[in-house]
Amino acid sequence: MLNARTMRISTLRFLPLFLFLVASIHAGAPEIIRFNFTPTETKMLPGNSGEKNKGYGCDGVLKDEDQIGDFAIASDFYQNACYHDENYSNKNYTVELGSVTSTDGSQTFNAVRVHPPASNAAQFLASKHLGFVRAKEMMGVYELDGGLLSKAFETSKKGGLTGGFLRIENFYLSNLDRPRVYVFIPLSAKFSPYSPMGGGVEAARFFNDGNFVLEKYRIPVKGNVFNGNRDFNNGPGSYGGVYGHNRTYFMSPQPDGIAVVWQDQKSDEVFATFIKNNFTAHRQVKLAHERNFLLAAAAVDDKGNVYHLMIERSRDASTFATRRATAFKANAQGRANKRMTLSGSQSGLNIAEFNPDKSCSMAYSNGKLGILISRQMHRSADGLNHQGAIAFVLDAETLRLDKNLGQTSGHSFGNAITVDSDGNFLAVDLGDNYPRGVNLHRFNATEKVSRLFFSVKTQHGTDARSNAGKGYPVYKEISGGGKTYYQWSNDTNTYSEIGGVDEMQNGIALVFAAEPNSSGYALDNSRVGAILNDARNVGFIFVKKNFIEADAVLSKGINEKGGFYTFGGTFSPQENKGVVWLTGYRDVENQNATRVKTARLDGNRLLVLHEIWNRRGYASTVLSILQTDKAKLEKNINIGALMPLGWRDDLIVKDGFVYAVTGNGVDNKLEIIQIEVK
Repeated sequence: MLNARTMRISTLRFLPLFLFLVASIHAGAPEIIRFNFTPTETKMLPGNSGEKNKGYGCDGVLKDEDQIGDFAIASDFYQNACYHDENYSNKNYTVELGSVTSTDGSQTFNAVRVHPPASNAAQFLASKHLGFVRAKEMMGVYELDGGLLSKAFETSKKGGLTGGFLRIENFYLSNLDRPRVYVFIPLSAKFSPYSPMGGGVEAARFFNDGNFVLEKYRIPVKGNVFNGNRDFNNGPGSYGGVYGHNRTYFMSPQPDGIAVVWQDQKSDEVFATFIKNNFTAHRQVKLAHERNFLLAAAAVDDKGNVYHLMIERSRDASTFATRRATAFKANAQGRANKRMTLSGSQSGLNIAEFNPDKSCSMAYSNGKLGILISRQMHRSADGLNHQGAIAFVLDAETLRLDKNLGQTSGHSFGNAITVDSDGNFLAVDLGDNYPRGVNLHRFNATEKVSRLFFSVKTQHGTDARSNAGKGYPVYKEISGGGKTYYQWSNDTNTYSEIGGVDEMQNGIALVFAAEPNSSGYALDNSRVGAILNDARNVGFIFVKKNFIEADAVLSKGINEKGGFYTFGGTFSPQENKGVVWLTGYRDVENQNATRVKTARLDGNRLLVLHEIWNRRGYASTVLSILQTDKAKLEKNINIGALMPLGWRDDLIVKDGFVYAVTGNGVDNKLEIIQIEVK
């Protein structure tokens, strides 16, 4: 049996990321090379040029007005033209030409700071604007943030324009969320701000304020990795931020190191990268996979056997059909020794659609695999294809289905799973209904118990609709200010995000993000109308391990009662107890907590990480230490724009260090961040 307190092997807590930390890592990585930007010239580029392509406006000639120094912009081809008018393209980009210089003065490179477009398309955005750089050789394009350089793009051998301008692949400027600095460095220079460690691994220390020390280790892989937050950069104010994104990296301990399971973003192949305990030795093995299937989740047992679940990709979300699901088991050499097809039919796992906006979690315990999965279901009696999540258990030896424990939440917007100290699966998910809010679960191969601990507000209908020939009554309590609401709802927004679930010494910690009003209340049904209405904040509730007890909430915080009218007009009461808000953001345009992650440091202390985003883009990362038994923060440090991570990729802990993983799809490297708490 696994010791769940020290080896909670799951997609939420694959402990540890580094089973072995060698002396050289403990001694600390070298300091990273930092840079500063100095502008020398500023110009407004209207964006009246078009790339070389078929269609109107696509002559490939860069107008002088769209150039500054060796940088230029042009609109791309959309359907039948390269649009660069006010109706179908964003216009007028302020660009500052300059250079970046390392803090020691030894290195200088050309750079630009590009501002978001001054005006957006009047009708809709058709053509986007691309960046081009004039150069005689292929260039790497690095983004400068917080003094650090990270490769974001490379020039392409195709699509160049007159005057020696090279196209920068995927470098779209139309949706910039804030001014950003881009640096141009020849690929032949083999530049890196990190120091070589051997075996192709690079490392550097990039933050140290006396509270936290952060180091990054970059491991080369063969394949196309998910590019951290760049491949999913939806902010809390966007529709894509409602559903979020599934995990892309699954980390597990091995007897002599760790394994990171990931999927190639182009070929659909699945790999495990094994890292030896000297951290410079690593190998990559190919695991069994299905073409056109998504890697939904992965885990590892205490003998090093790797499990992963793949689900048939839905190319067209509007087309529903039975999706195949396949579970695999492999040894540390990647040899598949078990493979099982799981039924996606209506009487099976009921999967009619699965894409990356669905979430799946897996954990191993005592010869069983616990899984939570959200998916679009087959058509029900009402003629609709509903979305929801279920919990089920597989036998780890045979991969056969032991138990389908049924629905956890309807319209599930994220989930996480770990293993408690008794070997049961402990999980949390977020639903928009049945129930509406953050729902906690404990289950095994025979039973499941669940309880809702945090409820969210609801937008109600703005027309009376028909109710047996009569209109629904006005919802007087929330109507006003020129807005009339009625006593029915069909709100699929939750105004919140899943964070983490952690069993502590004296209870279970639930951490999440939500939208309290200025008084800290989250059930104010008048604060609606958009995806993001109030600044999003980090919330915390501490409950008993036996959370089914009537007085299960231990934290002392905000208590409130409320409710909403269902689609059928029935009033559904709601209640929140003991909610503690760990942040107090009020600027909804610029300060919103998102991508909340947790890691248990000891019996009472929890590391809480969250990112601050404006409505569309990343601004900074905050690290906090929470005393769960006191609901009090020991440390709360904004480290700046240094550490953007994936939507749900989790933190893990070993030997007092916390680890996170992301990827750089331009360099095709896994990037592992070590967090030391001082």
